[in-house]
Amino acid sequence: MNINPSPLTLRRYFPWFFLYAMACPMAFPITPAIISGLGIPDYMFGIAFAAMSFFSFLLAPLWGRLSDAYGRGPILTITVLGSAVGQTILCFCYNAPTLILARGVTGCFNGGHLINSMAYFAEAGGGEMRNRNLALHVTCSTLFSALGYLVGGLLGDISHGYTFALQIGLLILCGVTLLPLVGEPPRHAAAVTQAPNPLEAFRSARTFMNPALLISLALTVTVTVGTNLFDEAYNYFLNKNLQFPPSYIGMVRAGMGLLGLAGYYLVCRRLLQSRRLAVSQAILYGLCALTLAAVFCARGRADLLFFAIAFSLFNSIANSLLQVMVVGSAPPQQMGATAGLFQSSKTMGSVIGSLLSGFVYTIDNTLPFLAAAFLFGTATAVALMARYISAKQMDPSL
Repeated sequence: MNINPSPLTLRRYFPWFFLYAMACPMAFPITPAIISGLGIPDYMFGIAFAAMSFFSFLLAPLWGRLSDAYGRGPILTITVLGSAVGQTILCFCYNAPTLILARGVTGCFNGGHLINSMAYFAEAGGGEMRNRNLALHVTCSTLFSALGYLVGGLLGDISHGYTFALQIGLLILCGVTLLPLVGEPPRHAAAVTQAPNPLEAFRSARTFMNPALLISLALTVTVTVGTNLFDEAYNYFLNKNLQFPPSYIGMVRAGMGLLGLAGYYLVCRRLLQSRRLAVSQAILYGLCALTLAAVFCARGRADLLFFAIAFSLFNSIANSLLQVMVVGSAPPQQMGATAGLFQSSKTMGSVIGSLLSGFVYTIDNTLPFLAAAFLFGTATAVALMARYISAKQMDPSL
């Protein structure tokens, strides 16, 4: 399938994407308080997020294939409205089973938007412009999400219900306005029969899988496990151990998002132009490992926040580069399928990382930070090894 939206279509899509990306994380700052208020064990925060990631992992390739067949717009509409349903259940959850149900329903639809928004940005340009659009997608997602964290946290200090009301309202608004606002790029009907078994997407990946893509997907899983080990434990730690209210958690996440935007303009664009992505990626993973180790060793609140924000900055830039290396190198006819595999790899890492985070946290509330540092150190070594193997293939004398 060859979908090539015009720049005008992308400009129409951008305001819609702003509202959706802002709405998605609004409940994040209040989630630790919700889980604590249910009176359930600490490890449930990891299980709850793992449930969402698990269903996103199962359905991500399916959403990619369906969007290749039926178009981006209809699938985006379905996933947005489905996310609204999941957040409505979360708003009214009252015990562990309803919490898991809410997270699972949201996970069924979450990956669909991430895949299709990514593919939509990529298809708006070719060659180097495609890579820039992919990096712009990641960075804008970070920025708009930062605003969502901030608004959700501030409203959460007043009432959790206010946060949910605004989030669910925005999701419904986005669902009903997407097609009238953005329109639908032309598509080929012949691909409709390729849909709907998600396992088929993994099997069909053998037709275009190569060593470079395989290593990149393995790195994606590794760093996502590390990221979720840190993220889930850190936010729960802020609420449970440091007694941070939702507004403070929202401000911290918003600050991380703004630094991610600065990182894109000051660092990421130059790295994309230099074309030394593999070496840059390894260096960034090493910096992530060092800052996570510093978070583990930190004893004061200021040190804890400083090194956590530094890690978020390095990780945001590295994530932009990784997405470009995986999805940006895919041919147009495999864009949706490759984006689906990339998202599946990320959600697989989210499932593992979230589960580990909850259970490791019960052993020691700072141990997830050390485990995440180890994984990013491993990713650094793998990235350097992959770069060496690639260079040796080009020059056997090395």
